[in-house]
Amino acid sequence: MRAINKIKVMYQGELLTKTVRNLLKKTGLIKAVKKIPRRSTFSFREHFVGFDKDILDGSLNGSSCADFSNFELMGEKINLLQYNFEDCSEQAKWFYVQLPRSSDVRTKWEVNRLQFLSLMAICYLETNNIELLTKIEELIEEWYRKNPFDTGINWVSNLEVSIRSISLTLVYLLMKPNIKELPLKETLFEHMFHIGKDIRYTQHCMPNNHLTGEATALYILCSLIEYKESSKWMKKSRQILLDQLEFIRDDGTFLEASVSYHRFVLQMYILVYFFSRKSGDELLQKQIFEKLSKSYIFLRTIQKPDLSFPQFGDSDDGLFYRLSAERPWEYESFMQTLGYIIGHESKRSTEATVLESLFGHVKNTLDEGPKDQYQCSYEIFPDGKYGIYKDNRVYLFINNQDQVFHSHSDGLSIELSIDGRDVLIDSGTYNYNLDHQLRKHFRSTAAHNTVYLGFDQSDQVGTFRWANQPKTVLKKLDNATGFDGTVLYKNGAVHKRTVMISKGEILIEDHIKTPTKYIEANFHFPPNVSVQVVNDREITLHEVRVLFTSDKDFQMKITESYYSPSYNKLLKRKNIKIISKENEQILRTKFIF
Repeated sequence: MRAINKIKVMYQGELLTKTVRNLLKKTGLIKAVKKIPRRSTFSFREHFVGFDKDILDGSLNGSSCADFSNFELMGEKINLLQYNFEDCSEQAKWFYVQLPRSSDVRTKWEVNRLQFLSLMAICYLETNNIELLTKIEELIEEWYRKNPFDTGINWVSNLEVSIRSISLTLVYLLMKPNIKELPLKETLFEHMFHIGKDIRYTQHCMPNNHLTGEATALYILCSLIEYKESSKWMKKSRQILLDQLEFIRDDGTFLEASVSYHRFVLQMYILVYFFSRKSGDELLQKQIFEKLSKSYIFLRTIQKPDLSFPQFGDSDDGLFYRLSAERPWEYESFMQTLGYIIGHESKRSTEATVLESLFGHVKNTLDEGPKDQYQCSYEIFPDGKYGIYKDNRVYLFINNQDQVFHSHSDGLSIELSIDGRDVLIDSGTYNYNLDHQLRKHFRSTAAHNTVYLGFDQSDQVGTFRWANQPKTVLKKLDNATGFDGTVLYKNGAVHKRTVMISKGEILIEDHIKTPTKYIEANFHFPPNVSVQVVNDREITLHEVRVLFTSDKDFQMKITESYYSPSYNKLLKRKNIKIISKENEQILRTKFIF
């Protein structure tokens, strides 16, 4: 069954592409295919450099200057002013490198994204601290020396190469002509060459945010660098970017089923949008703008009163670029930037200020909509299958998204806040590679505020893929305020959830049919919530009463579950399980406040 599932989840052309790659590696021919030509001739198109320092002067008030001596990356504090990169110069060529199994390579890659360099550059431009300029040059030179072209672990992932190339591009654009041109220009060309030569592999094997990221980097680098293959690569990347825009649906939701990856890909398209404006690519510019606008409306609508977001799907705190010192798990600066670009917000964030310094006036002239128009909402997003209800007391988000890419197996899971306090929250992600059992748990149905039947709604395949996904439906109620959703399992099990919202009360009614004679409704609470058991049918949280009832017998069990507020962070919180050993059951959960 496991082998069949692995075949099921393969993308079109993936098996053939990987077979060819393995043959090239075994025969050694890959060295010739991927080798950079000697005496490569390239030049930079200077008309793309239009930095305006006057826009920055006095606009940031020190907000861009992070504490570089105590900089946080992936939950760890490092001193960037005294940092030394790992020497990878003696490692194998990237296509022979074996990724470590005993540690998290995502953590190792994060520092090599070099995203802190753009923050250093902005801080230098604001403060004229010559020591920062020197440090930026030293870090670039050291990284270049210790990571020769296509050698070592930092060239293995084409997405990581792409993200790093954007970091270096932003430094080049921000600091020209102050910064040394070499080795900066040389390494930018090498990054372009690497992506251009290998993007076809990604088209067949990782046609998701990886492909979008690589196409973004290639489009931007080919806009900057004149090379004999620049036109061909530019054309190819442009078509990929147009095709990949379909991942952002017509209702503004994102196919990869993760709010974190939605932001990640929107950052890609924001950069492409501005480069397409520079080059006069009106079709790409227009289509991206429409997707940015729809995404902004979706994200503002589902945003919580405290400006955080429901954390459905994977989240690894990843950013495609960094132009502000905002922490990766915070979103408001990004939302202000997105709203400013499309003309819905007037406040210019640090990120928008930097973008205007690079690309000129970026704010569009649409009618501004006040941000508080999104404070009260009752909406269904039919393509993504998300429902949101919020008023001055209640925030309720329900998800029945398609379980693909970076989704979790969490159909009909709920996040709930009452009077500004979280009551039910998502589990988070924790880590991709460090602990395979915990990775499996955080993706599982049992880790979410929904019904678990002894097996996940979809079958987990590897670290990121899914097989045998259920059919899912979500709609508004016809004659009441609330939502009605269904998960139809491949093995015939059915979970139907109805959520009814009225003054001072929320009723969740779960209808379940299963062949397993095991039903478990999970309710996961924030770590700071005190759960008081009144009896075997009632608990209290803050000033909220929660009552559990059913026509058939069940057991209420209070236990603990894992919670990850950000990548690499692991906490425990209280979890109520409503357990029944019936084939059919109707469970009712009432929140009274």
